Amino acid sequence: MNNIQIILLALLFSFNVFSGGEKGNGGGAWVCLNNSGDKIRWIKLLDTFEAENEFGYKLISAGLTAKEYKLSVFRKLKRYNGDLFNKLSSLLNEIESNTFFTLSELDIVKDHFYRVRPSRSLCRSGHVKYAQVANMTPDERLLISSELYYHLSARDKAALYIHELVYFYLRVEFGDTHSKRAREIVGALFSELSDDELKKILNRTFINIDKQSFVLIQKNDFWMGRSLFENVENTSERRYFYSLKEDYEIMVNEVTQGFFYNITRQNPSFYNKLKYCPKTFRKVMPKNALRPITLCPNHPVENVSLEQINYFIKVLNKRSKRFHYRLPTEQEWEYALKKESESIYFFGNDKTLLKEVAIYSLNSNNSTQPVGPYRERSQKKNEFGLYDMLGNVFEWTTIVDINDNIISFIQRGGGYKSSAYSLRSSSRSRFSQEMNFNLKKSDVGFRLVRTLRIKR
Repeated sequence: MNNIQIILLALLFSFNVFSGGEKGNGGGAWVCLNNSGDKIRWIKLLDTFEAENEFGYKLISAGLTAKEYKLSVFRKLKRYNGDLFNKLSSLLNEIESNTFFTLSELDIVKDHFYRVRPSRSLCRSGHVKYAQVANMTPDERLLISSELYYHLSARDKAALYIHELVYFYLRVEFGDTHSKRAREIVGALFSELSDDELKKILNRTFINIDKQSFVLIQKNDFWMGRSLFENVENTSERRYFYSLKEDYEIMVNEVTQGFFYNITRQNPSFYNKLKYCPKTFRKVMPKNALRPITLCPNHPVENVSLEQINYFIKVLNKRSKRFHYRLPTEQEWEYALKKESESIYFFGNDKTLLKEVAIYSLNSNNSTQPVGPYRERSQKKNEFGLYDMLGNVFEWTTIVDINDNIISFIQRGGGYKSSAYSLRSSSRSRFSQEMNFNLKKSDVGFRLVRTLRIKR
């Protein structure tokens, strides 16, 4: 038996990875062998195989060298985000300088369920096995099986390096414990998706703080509080004229679990389980964590205390060079909701239309739902282009004194359990600073306001 046969047998037949519930790492490939198992007929890298056969992507055309494929991918990354491009470019140089080819077998890393595998028709008169092509060692050396690498196409050789790059970055920056997300990103990068289509996929992971969606609200005068069309004897909803002092930007949607986790490495949310988000569910293991954290990344973060929100904003402001982030004042929030409308709801007085603009007791299925931009059938935006100003989760706002010092906190907008009455534009719930800052509720979250930092 020659050396190639010995290596293949060691790689392929010593790994028991093919029962229905077994797992596999993206740094590997499907290998078609002849029936005697001593000859490779083809090898398909897991990332690009899934791109074609699970996601239905058309891969970028063949005919380039491995180096040209990598350059093509990095041009896409540069168009997407210059900072991310610079980080990954530097990291790839480090990985390539610490790459070692070996004739020894590599251990199978059982890190996530296979999503698709080749059918028998793709390997007629032979059989398909999974083999590990590359492994990153604890001391950050990349080991590559030279024999298996030799049989990869130029495109898959490039994709293998990009996979190891992306997966390493996700482990360090986001605490990923398996390569599922890395494989999807690599598949998209090696596809013919348009820049806009690729951006949507990359945005799920590489959230740039200052590129979150915000809308500019220009300062104005308006009537706060109770509508002229309702007869509500509630002194906390008194009607008064208010002048906004400055322009501000407000977030298009509520802060999501994914955004909150990316900043704090925490997710206090109650609605973070697989049953609430089967298509987007994630399980991550932050560095030095004792147990995994689960996420419904596109759902609003909730069950979050004011203390946790303050920490989130503190970290955010340390990272952002351009903007200062904070909770909206209640006046900023109410103007962003209704503009100059004086009706009971920002869209009028007919509460039967609430289903078109809000996730609340009659249509929520008794849980939070993905924030507006990520819902399959999203409710309508308000006049400023904001989602979920009513419903899904209550939103924390502040009351400030004449010197902009916070003197109390107010929950506004209603949540997924709320009735139509709680979704009125003037509805509010008072919470003073003297109360418990660790108070949490599964229907209370928040959105952000930001202003440009003053240049000195």
